[in-house]
Amino acid sequence: MGYLKRCDGRIWIEFQTRRELMDRRRLEDTAADLVDRVREGVRP
Repeated sequence: MGYLKRCDGRIWIEFQTRRELMDRRRLEDTAADLVDRVREGVRP
């Protein structure tokens, strides 16, 4: 599960999952995909 929040003019992303549901590589891939999507959404 991922959360987005704004704090001090920044966007913070937090991920929570159970170890048995996602291995580290899959979590990193998911995080990278979410960061890409957020960047696309906040471009001027």
